[in-house]
Amino acid sequence: SMFNDLLEAARLQDTVGDSLTTVIPGHLQQMVTLTLQKGVYFFPVQDTYGKRTPYLQKIIKLNKLDLRLPAIIRNFLIDGKGLFYLQPDKSKDYCIHFFKRDQYRAYRDASGSIEEVVVIYKYYVKNSMMSVGLASAKGQEKWVRLSITASKIVKVESDTKLSFDSPIESLPLGGKEEYPNELGYIAAVELLNNPNESGTEGYGEFEPFARE
Repeated sequence: SMFNDLLEAARLQDTVGDSLTTVIPGHLQQMVTLTLQKGVYFFPVQDTYGKRTPYLQKIIKLNKLDLRLPAIIRNFLIDGKGLFYLQPDKSKDYCIHFFKRDQYRAYRDASGSIEEVVVIYKYYVKNSMMSVGLASAKGQEKWVRLSITASKIVKVESDTKLSFDSPIESLPLGGKEEYPNELGYIAAVELLNNPNESGTEGYGEFEPFARE
């Protein structure tokens, strides 16, 4: 529990809490600096006509990915894994989401290829007149569960927290939508830190210390 508190304090860059140490934030900052300066490049695999590169840079700029990368890298190093998901968006062409370890599940087939991704996240909406005083200052909390395969996307929305373990039949029916995945593939990439021999699991930078 104490070790997890140290990791969470470093993840949130908590400088006023009781769970403080210089070792974990120091290592994370070194890795963030090294990654941003030398390790992160976004480029298309093929760009014969020179149009994909500027298009990719446009999407990165619209999503303000450069501002989000330090937090993404910290989460990735602590969790040992993370997921990028590209969602079509009218204003940005694609909205780039990053999900932490506890926000997604990637289900693989016998060959190790991802055949389904399930993500759960929350957002806030402006309080209605009836909910003033009942919701937080951020607004009314909403939860979304997306199940994504190459053929379809199932979206469930709820006012209460959703679970990965609940059968799809038991999820709220009122906010449930199902529609075809027009891309024909899962537009998600799972990143693994210190991957195992099968390349299907990743490990956080500090997990060896937790076992000592």
